[in-house]
Amino acid sequence: MNKALNPDGAEAEQDPAKLAATVADRDKQLGDLSAELQTAPVELAAYRAAGEQGPAPTGY
Repeated sequence: MNKALNPDGAEAEQDPAKLAATVADRDKQLGDLSAELQTAPVELAAYRAAGEQGPAPTGY
């Protein structure tokens, strides 16, 4: 199993606890990126809508 999770790792890096921590960190990073990607279409739509309305009025 260790070889499957980290095939290029040195023997010192094959510690199951270290591998579990690495996998947990990668899972967290993927979760964070997933959340960012889910908001991207909304942000893009808002940006496009703002562009269609023209520049914001000034002088306030």
